[in-house]
Amino acid sequence: MYKHTIYVPKHDNDRSEHSYLTGMDICNELVEHLSLYFGGCTVLSGVGYYLMETKVVMDEVWLIHVIHSSADIKPNISNFIDKIKTDMKQESVLITTENVDAYFA
Repeated sequence: MYKHTIYVPKHDNDRSEHSYLTGMDICNELVEHLSLYFGGCTVLSGVGYYLMETKVVMDEVWLIHVIHSSADIKPNISNFIDKIKTDMKQESVLITTENVDAYFA
């Protein structure tokens, strides 16, 4: 099984007031899509940090976890990746994939 994590920013880089609502809408649509296509997902709220030039910047994100047998979910969420890039003014979207042993007990 594979655990995919999609990092959805809570704000655009300008931290505009409207961008939080836009990010939440994208997150909600993505959760619905993943639940219908893969059977479910988990959403956690997180805070990331990165270096921009010489300054450390904090970035609030939603981490959406999906566990599934598919090794690559990008083809199934490409429209959401494009939407995050466009609507949230992002150069890229971070997606991680891990091999996991998953089971229901």
